[in-house]
Amino acid sequence: MIQSISSAQLASYRAHGQKREQERREYQLLRQQKGWFVARQSAQILKQEFRAKRVKLFGSMLYLKRIHRESDLDIAVEGLIDCQYFQAVTRLLDLSDLSVDLVQVEHINTKLLTIINQEGVDL
Repeated sequence: MIQSISSAQLASYRAHGQKREQERREYQLLRQQKGWFVARQSAQILKQEFRAKRVKLFGSMLYLKRIHRESDLDIAVEGLIDCQYFQAVTRLLDLSDLSVDLVQVEHINTKLLTIINQEGVDL
């Protein structure tokens, strides 16, 4: 037998759902703002300390609705010397608790490169 829900219970469920949705949106916005801040810092470090020619942010951080608790920073770099890659990643990871996925455009497949060129934002 299916039990009916009172109007008051239904209103309570809706209010709770709306509150959770609002909290999720606020979290996404704060995470995106933090992501952009760290991405700009990362670009500055890559260009100044590692002589990178070009740095782009791509991936979920560009799209508010795609951001979730595990969202990382997807950063494409051009001109980073191979032997400095791990040093650069370590330096970027020290900036915040956000995980960083640093990709060298010289070593990625054409499909990903196309996505980065179409959707990525220069930093």
